[in-house]
Amino acid sequence: MREGGTLLSLYNSGNEVWLYDDANADAIRASGGLNFLNGSATEPFESLTKRGLVVGYALEQDDELEIAVYVGDPLTDAELSVSRWLEPQTAFLRVPSGRLCVEPNDSLRVGAETPTDTGGLVEVPPGDYRMTLYRVDHEALFRERREWKGPREIIVLTPRGTPADAVDDLLPFESRRDTTWKGKYEITGNRATALAWFNDYWDTCVLNLDSAAAAKLSLGPGSYIRTHVPAAGVTLISAFGASWKDAARLRPPAGVPLDEYGYAALSPMAEWNGAEALFCRREKATTRIEDEHHAMWIPATVEVLDPAEHPPAAPQPKVGAFTSTDLATKGYFEHGFLPLILCDVLPGAEDLDDLMLPDALVMFDKAFAKSGLTSQGDLEWEEQSLDGPSERAGRVYAGMPDAFVAILASDASIDVLVISELDDGRWIVTGLADDFESRLLSARNRGVVNEGIEVESIDEALKTIFSAHKKSLRAAKAEPVAAPTNIEEGAATLQRFLAAAFG
Repeated sequence: MREGGTLLSLYNSGNEVWLYDDANADAIRASGGLNFLNGSATEPFESLTKRGLVVGYALEQDDELEIAVYVGDPLTDAELSVSRWLEPQTAFLRVPSGRLCVEPNDSLRVGAETPTDTGGLVEVPPGDYRMTLYRVDHEALFRERREWKGPREIIVLTPRGTPADAVDDLLPFESRRDTTWKGKYEITGNRATALAWFNDYWDTCVLNLDSAAAAKLSLGPGSYIRTHVPAAGVTLISAFGASWKDAARLRPPAGVPLDEYGYAALSPMAEWNGAEALFCRREKATTRIEDEHHAMWIPATVEVLDPAEHPPAAPQPKVGAFTSTDLATKGYFEHGFLPLILCDVLPGAEDLDDLMLPDALVMFDKAFAKSGLTSQGDLEWEEQSLDGPSERAGRVYAGMPDAFVAILASDASIDVLVISELDDGRWIVTGLADDFESRLLSARNRGVVNEGIEVESIDEALKTIFSAHKKSLRAAKAEPVAAPTNIEEGAATLQRFLAAAFG
């Protein structure tokens, strides 16, 4: 980038870096200005940094540090063009001895704690400097699929700095964000030409529509919108409510494809200083948003669906106390969750980084079929807890004379249970049951008598789970009740089971 610099490689486990002249170390330490906990400083940090005795800057995360230090003019556009950078930040720094200390918290010698590592020391011409801090914009590099092997931060000391350059606080870490997108939409009838922002592959989408846009579109709670983002190749259907929770209570619309479906609500966006936008959750997602479309505003069209043409879909039929559902459509899990949780139960799951619930259910169907079990259908219900009601859904498998299998799922939770009802009122439960056991104990703590549920949690292959369950049945010294053979029987048995477990 530029010759004549000094590269520092520093150990770091914290979130701040501090710069000061070695000759000022005793004065900074004596002031207590960097002892932020006890509040007894004779000169606070804001005064120290205003006087140019010390400059601090915050980090995005606690990675090891690669910092380059230069003396001279700020970097030129040509020099900056080799990578992508966040907005530069400036401060005032006095270096009277020419010995510049660059120290993260681990090696900070002027703070309240004893350093555990060694910081950086750079020889520069003595003087007063205008310090310019450049940080790599990793989001931009990720989006553009570029690689940068140079320093993550560059510090340029430009001679003849003055107190006018000073700051009165840490230089914060700020991703490249602006609010120029506000109001950049055009509305005609029930359609808007707008902008969309994706931060991830599957989970969320932000639209630059606000309350004023919603009013012009006649978008109100209970409405449905269709968002088309050509560059990303995705068309998302969203139920609109005062919150995602309210929108989730709405039935999906009829007459439109629902391979991409979720919830939308107006929300102040913290990363844009509270600017209002339409925040969309992709509850069901089939299209991956690729890297080059992340963290940037791209054109989108938003249409409020005609309620006459696309009314709420008919409610799902009831099966006993449950509602029939399609478990595969539930967006309970983020990417990477299921491969981690199911790696022992489903061999090969750990190798499938993109494993989501629909594919996991296909794998379960095939695996259970080897034991003569077939899916009887999916059910949905509300389960009470100390935190209030929560939605849960499950799939019931039948085909064994003395047991059935239930997959129980909710947000960030999945249990795979082999269940037998005994004629003395007890239940034998074996399988991937960590969350189930936790809920069982929670129910017991609020007064539910559920000691008749005997659980053996086994995070092993299905074959091992079935063997352990048969062993538990033999040791139970009670006869198992005939297992359900269809969805109606499965729903009735599951209802009794959940009532015994959770009241």
